[in-house]
Amino acid sequence: MREYQNLRIWRIGGLEDLLKVRGTKSLRYEAPEHLELRHFRIGSAYARRRGVPSQADELAERARRFAVRVLKFVRTLPRDPSTVAVARQLADSAPAESANYRAARRARSRAEFVAKMGTVAEEADESEHWLDVLRESGVGFGAEFDWLLGESRELRAIFVASAKTARANYRKPSNRSSNPQILKSRDP
Repeated sequence: MREYQNLRIWRIGGLEDLLKVRGTKSLRYEAPEHLELRHFRIGSAYARRRGVPSQADELAERARRFAVRVLKFVRTLPRDPSTVAVARQLADSAPAESANYRAARRARSRAEFVAKMGTVAEEADESEHWLDVLRESGVGFGAEFDWLLGESRELRAIFVASAKTARANYRKPSNRSSNPQILKSRDP
């Protein structure tokens, strides 16, 4: 692994002006002295220590916000028998999408992660379906509904792509354990 402890990137007005200067133990970057400089450090470990959210953290937050907004939207729907059933299904699937993604991030194995991401993709598809049903029935309309429908489509696309990628990566021989006990369940 390369040593990045003393690596500095100087950013100047949005453009990087990097000049390599080799030190004895590490690599340093310096910019001309006459320009105003700001220091930037790189690396995901540094970012985590500083509280910078990862893409997975941002996606989890986005799914949670979607679930909360769906629940608030469901409260505004009319209370007739045809709408109540669809509203209940939507109120179940949107929070399940967020909860299952949260559970997938804490999976104990790659196989469990792949399975849970499949569940997340199914719940995202179901949320989109119930929003489409509301739109086609004429019950769902307005700016908030349009935002929810757009967000559900985007989240579904993200989660389906993530599930496909996770499945493809799991199928690669280098990513699977050679120990058969890890892959098999223990039945007494």
